[in-house]
This record gives sequence, C-alpha cells and structure tokens, in this order.
Amino acid sequence: MIEVLSSGGVSDESIQGLKDSLTINEEDDTPQQLDDTILSLTQVDDALKKAWSFASCYPGIEVSTLISSLDQLRSLLSDKATLSRKPIQRKLDDISMNPKADQELLEGIQKEEEKISSTVTQMNFGAYKTRALAAVAQLG
Repeated sequence: MIEVLSSGGVSDESIQGLKDSLTINEEDDTPQQLDDTILSLTQVDDALKKAWSFASCYPGIEVSTLISSLDQLRSLLSDKATLSRKPIQRKLDDISMNPKADQELLEGIQKEEEKISSTVTQMNFGAYKTRALAAVAQLG
C-alpha cells in the first residue's frame, strides 16, 4: 500500500503519518490493554480510510492495486480484531457459567466484551466495503 501511494505521488510526510498509524498493540485481557488494543485497531482503520482518500486526490495512484492492498490489509485487521475478542469471550463464558460469580466482575467483563464487539463490527464493516470495491474493480 505504501509503495502504491508513494509511486502515485503522495507526499513523504503523509506516507510517514500512515506508517506511524499502522502499528497494532498486542492485546491482553486487562481493561487497559484492551482499551489500548481497541485504540490501535481504530487508528489502523483510520489510516486505511485515509489511504483510500488519497486515491481521489492523486490521479497517478494505481487504484486497482491500492484496492487490492487495502483489501488484504482490511482482512488482516478484521482477523486481528476477532482474535482480540477471544480472550474476553472466554473469560465471559467462564464467569457466566459460575453461579457464584461476582456480579460486579461479570458486569465489567460484559462491558469489555461489548466494547471489543463494537470494534470487531467496525473492522468487519470496513473489510466488507473494501471487498465490494475489489469486486467492482475486477469487473471494470
């Protein structure tokens, strides 16, 4: 993606800004780590949106190649978001199966699961939109 944007005339400063946003923190199942993971997933999502927006500003960009790159990256981002959700889901399943579970703990885990679920939905939606673009690009 970076190479496509660079060869299409996007400034080095803009490309560096995208590079800086394309790092995802490793997740853990602590609330702070989960918030950091959600933030980094969202930042990458925003960077991919920005990369796509360059296609309308720089006529030298090979749009079909950019779409292909974005499709691959969006799929990876969607997969990463889904994997980030699994530890929270396991913890929620374990706690909810215990009839003696602390209610506050259960509610806290449910809130964490809702936050990551929302992020997964957002990442999947972006991936679906890019897949649709890829399909249209292949038709043309």
